[in-house]
Amino acid sequence: MQPSYIYLVALLYTWYTSRITHVT
Repeated sequence: MQPSYIYLVALLYTWYTSRITHVT
C-alpha cells in the first residue's frame, strides 16, 4: 500500500462521515 492510497482513503472517509453528520 502506498501512502497516497492511505491518504485518499482517509480523506474519503472524513468527507463521508462529515456528509453523514450533516445529513443527520
